[in-house]
Amino acid sequence: MAAKMSLDSFDKKILDCLQDDSSMALAEIARRVGLSTTPCWRRINRLQEAGIIRARVALLERKAVNAGVKIAFGTDIGVCPFGRNAREFNFMVQNGMTPMQAIVAGTRTPARILGLDQLGTVAAGKSADFIVLNANPLDNIANTRKINRVYLRGQEVPRAAMAAKWQAKFRQTASAQ
Repeated sequence: MAAKMSLDSFDKKILDCLQDDSSMALAEIARRVGLSTTPCWRRINRLQEAGIIRARVALLERKAVNAGVKIAFGTDIGVCPFGRNAREFNFMVQNGMTPMQAIVAGTRTPARILGLDQLGTVAAGKSADFIVLNANPLDNIANTRKINRVYLRGQEVPRAAMAAKWQAKFRQTASAQ
C-alpha cells in the first residue's frame, strides 16, 4: 500500500512520463520534467520507497525469448533503479527465460552487441571482471544479488572502502544542493 506523501509538480510530471512509457530512460525523464538526472533519480527512488511506483517492468514476449531474438541488459531503460539492476534478472526469468538465459543476457550478449571482446565471459586473456556469489543463481535467479566478492581486471574490489567513499561523496553532494 502506498504511503501518504505530498506530490509536487515535478513528482507529477515524473509519474506522467512513467505512465506514458515505463521504460523511459532516466536522462529523458529528467529532461522532460526540467531536472538534472541526480535529483530526478532521487525523486523516483522516493516515489518507489513510498509505494507510489511499485515496479517498472520490461515486457518480454515469451515467443521471442526462445526464437533467437537477442535480449540484453541495458542501463538506460530504467527497468530498475540504478544500483538495483540485478532485479532485472528476476523479471527476465518471470517472463520465460531460464536463469542461464538471463545471466547470458546480462553478461555475454551485451558485450558482444557492443563489440567489447574483453568483457562478457571469463576466459584466458580476457579482462577477468566477475563476481563471486554466496549461492547458485541457476537454482534461484535471486541469488544474483547475494554477492560475496567482486573482481575487476582480476583484482578483488575493496567493496566496503568504496561504499564508504561513495556514501561520503553522496552526503557531501546532497548537502550542497
